[in-house]
Parts: sequence; structure tokens; C-alpha cells
Amino acid sequence: MFTGHHYTQPFTFNAGAATGVTPAFRGTEPQAAVTAADRTYQAFEQERLAFAALLSGLSSSEQTTAKLSGTYSDLVLGPGQDGKFPTTRSGLQVGTLSSDKQALVLAAIRLYVNDLDATTSTSVLTKYTNELANTYVAYSGTTAMSSQNDYIRIDGPNVWIEFSYQGGVIIKNTPHSHSVWRDHTTDYGGN
Repeated sequence: MFTGHHYTQPFTFNAGAATGVTPAFRGTEPQAAVTAADRTYQAFEQERLAFAALLSGLSSSEQTTAKLSGTYSDLVLGPGQDGKFPTTRSGLQVGTLSSDKQALVLAAIRLYVNDLDATTSTSVLTKYTNELANTYVAYSGTTAMSSQNDYIRIDGPNVWIEFSYQGGVIIKNTPHSHSVWRDHTTDYGGN
């Protein structure tokens, strides 16, 4: 397990094969772009843009179905919330969406899964793709994913991804995001 205040990535192996790569926690503050050696980096910007594209790509009625009634100021299944998946999925069922909108959901999932080695990511992504029709998208706040208390989750038979856009804790009036990727059956290798 690699871990720190705003990063945790576990790897569980059995007989040399990866059996679990979650729960993976990510966070950053501040979230501003940084340029070094003529390259610009901005933590969470790919994810934020992918989630915003997913939500803004939905019709107004699809957005209404996906909208959660409460306000979410942080992750539901963050640290210390192991195994506490909601018993009922909320939001919009991905299987009801057109193929181009389903591709937006998969693009967001891919940003988490593709951080793994090629063999593991292919296996995990195949599982999540096969379950995409029974996966749900839900959000709270705005569809831009750029305001305090903007929140989105992807909840499938196995995949669980949350992204929470918060206000600054240390540096006031700056973005501060938290995210978690969990798996309903293989967190900590399935134990």
C-alpha cells in the first residue's frame, strides 16, 4: 500500500496475480495548475473535465433523474467507510443512455483504471464495461464540477467512484478535491 494524506493506492496479490487495487483515495489542495520544465500539470483536472463532460452531455431530463436530493460536502465512502456501500443505487441507469453517453461514463472510469499496469487495467476495465448497463450515475451541485459541494458518483455492480469538489481547507477560496475508487467485491483483495 502506498499512502499519504491525499493519496492511498493498495495492491493485493495472490500467487503473483493482482486480486485487488482498491480502495484508492486521491485528493489535492490547492488544485491550481503548476508549470515545470515547460510542462503544465493540474491535479484532478482530467477527472473534473471528464465528469463535467459526462453531466453536461446528459439531457435535462436525464440530469434531473441523476440529481441527488442532498448536498454532499465530501465523499460518502472515504477513509474509514469500508464496506458501507448503499444498498440501493441512486441516480440514472447508464443502460438507458445512448452509446455516446455511455462512452462518457466509461471515459471517466478509464481515468482511474488506466493508472494500473496494462494487464490489470484491461481485466478491471473489461469487468466494468460488461457491467455498464447496470451502473448508475448520480450527482449533486452543478454539472460543471467546479463549485464547492459539487459531487458525482458512479455506482455499478462492482465499480464505485466518487469525486467531491470542496472549498479550500488550508488555502481559502481555492479548489480542494477528494476522490475515491472502490470495488464492491475486490476492495483489499476481496477480504
